Amino acid sequence: MGKDLLAFGRWYLETCGEEPEPEKTISIDLREYQGWMRNVKGLKPNTVTTA
Repeated sequence: MGKDLLAFGRWYLETCGEEPEPEKTISIDLREYQGWMRNVKGLKPNTVTTA
């Protein structure tokens, strides 16, 4: 799970231009990250589903 959080952090920094802050991260951020993983990285939907 640690590497997943690091990957999200890198994506967020590149996308938003700032470090992610857990208390400011909203569901839209997570959905956009899921879409990026599917559309850019080519991952299948069941591998990017969050709990």
